[in-house]
Amino acid sequence: MTINNERVYDVIVHMDEDGTWAEVPAMQGLYAQGEGFYGAVASVQEAVENYLQTSDEVSISENVEREELERNLGPNEHLATIVFDMAKFKKRNSKAVRKNVTVPGYLVEIAKENGDSLSEILAHALEQKYRLI
Repeated sequence: MTINNERVYDVIVHMDEDGTWAEVPAMQGLYAQGEGFYGAVASVQEAVENYLQTSDEVSISENVEREELERNLGPNEHLATIVFDMAKFKKRNSKAVRKNVTVPGYLVEIAKENGDSLSEILAHALEQKYRLI
């Protein structure tokens, strides 16, 4: 589920005599182990971040309704939620892209006189426009 710029995932944490592991039902096949409940949640959050970083096409099914997940929990299973701020995630994991833009000449001259980078100014302006800073 996406709220504003946050992506929210439910996590099922399985705890038994063999250890603790977690899964994200919306990402079929994504599992992670951890030391105890919080360790498993932290591990699966890292696994989700790695998945998002390395996947060209993110294959994510719709989250199963939380109430349905709660109804189907076994005796050694617990429900948790992880949240990703996608704007911060994208910023941290993006590469520079070369773009040709047209800028009025007088603005280029002013920037040059002040030793400013047009790329830096444009990036800052876009972040402001989309309320990312």
